[in-house]
Amino acid sequence: MTATALFLYRFRRYFLRMIDRWNGRIPPGPAALPLVGTTNVDVQRPDKTFRKWASKYGNLFSFYLGERFCVAVGDMDSIRTLFKDERLNNRTRAGILQHFSGNMRDGIVMGDGEIWKDHRRFSLQALRDFVADVASLMLFSDGVDMADQRFNEFADNVAKVIADLSQGAALEMYPWLRFIYPFS
Repeated sequence: MTATALFLYRFRRYFLRMIDRWNGRIPPGPAALPLVGTTNVDVQRPDKTFRKWASKYGNLFSFYLGERFCVAVGDMDSIRTLFKDERLNNRTRAGILQHFSGNMRDGIVMGDGEIWKDHRRFSLQALRDFVADVASLMLFSDGVDMADQRFNEFADNVAKVIADLSQGAALEMYPWLRFIYPFS
């Protein structure tokens, strides 16, 4: 009896979401298990899985990525409409980053509200300028020397940062892992 009550309490948000799904208050989607989430995702080609779900449940569907509840949008017109909606302009407060110390909401990566909008605007302009500079370098010069040591160091550092960021995927899906070695 106590174990059942503890189980229901621990996964109460999951069961409330499933009730909301059955009542039509949230988008339909594939079945999910508490703690592990939706298990029938092709990890090699998740895009195929999402396309299959979009054809089965419609262009707006929900699923669980580990313990995290997600809603996916499957067509560009709906995505454009949602991005224009002010209610959806803020960043998520979920994930492992919420467990780090310090106020990450004021930073560049995890900023929120007006700070995030200002940083986003600046980043997009800087990215446009960077792409224009790279395009002019490729068009109006001899190109990039692949033997250049500085270029190779830069490429290695970018690859290392991407690899380090991808290591946190397990913690994003299963935040309780942060209490277990080697994640602790």
